[in-house]
Amino acid sequence: MSTNPPSPAPGFSSRASLLLQTTHSLCTLFSHSSPPSRIRELFTPSPTITEHGPPLLPFLRTFSGPSAVSDYLGILSEHLSLSSVQYGQPTIDKDKETVTISAHARFTWLSPPGTGTSWTEDFLYMLSEFDPRGRVGRWDVWADPLSAWLASRGKTVQSVLDSSEEGI
Repeated sequence: MSTNPPSPAPGFSSRASLLLQTTHSLCTLFSHSSPPSRIRELFTPSPTITEHGPPLLPFLRTFSGPSAVSDYLGILSEHLSLSSVQYGQPTIDKDKETVTISAHARFTWLSPPGTGTSWTEDFLYMLSEFDPRGRVGRWDVWADPLSAWLASRGKTVQSVLDSSEEGI
């Protein structure tokens, strides 16, 4: 995995290259904590964003409509910081016009009671429903909700495992 998402490879159709370029731009802006207004430019007027997982945290749900990007990124930035992002190679399904990309990053929980708790995790994006200009209509995120939930309580998976071993 590299720090920056790979640029589109030569030999792709212009449509596929456009979708990969949008993916590259989104990953770059997201990993640099760019303002939501900059990221918003990559989306259709009324996108849908879903971070999959049980509704234990405020960002584990679906955001849709004109404010979806700013709502999702606003809630994320209230609770999480992100660093050391490494992206894998994007995969495109040209027929379905979907792009998937995996990533690895370090997260830190920012709100009480878990303020300052950090962990690393792998996560996956799937971008789809692109418009003719290559803007994203749907952004699905699969991450590790257990690690985030534990961090919100000041714990890590390892600390829970260590404490359960002590009780055996």
